[in-house]
Amino acid sequence: MPELRAFLEEQLANPYNKYCLDCKKNQTTHAIVWLGVFVCKDCADLHKVTFGGNQYSYIKDVYGEQWDDYQLRSVCFGGNQALFQILKEYGIDNHPLSSKYRHAAVTWYRRRHLAQMDGVPFDMESNPKPPKDFEERMAQTKAQLLKKAGNAGEDFKIVGSLVTENASHAGRVISENAKSLFESGNAKAIGEKA
Repeated sequence: MPELRAFLEEQLANPYNKYCLDCKKNQTTHAIVWLGVFVCKDCADLHKVTFGGNQYSYIKDVYGEQWDDYQLRSVCFGGNQALFQILKEYGIDNHPLSSKYRHAAVTWYRRRHLAQMDGVPFDMESNPKPPKDFEERMAQTKAQLLKKAGNAGEDFKIVGSLVTENASHAGRVISENAKSLFESGNAKAIGEKA
């Protein structure tokens, strides 16, 4: 299929995709489909060995295999640049494969990548990037707790207003019943005196 080959050549013409995401030396020949990124044959083989075979790594030879729409969508929405920036941001771009691809940042990237592929909105507020260090983790936790506390405060205001409203209604009913009892009791007492 000339269209498929042209699409793949276009993807590999991108300077970030032209060279392997992992070793950054060799030209790319394979794609890691679950992330939509490109690597060289040596790194592709290393992925298979490190992660227990192709069934977990999901690696394809760029020009030597058939592609389905899902796989093409993955490399179309992916590419090396976005993941490279995440790896660099977290300082894991030169880590060994086993720790790099199991890092929380890569897991977050994969969730975002899959959402983009599936056309599902990826809310950054409810899916924030993982913290880079302890201080950032504490700041994130504090922000989440404050948000939940704010939501709980709103819930308490709603419950409080419902309780006040129900108490007011209950007070009116009791007052009316007491008045009715009092009046009937007075009428009885008046009737007995007469």
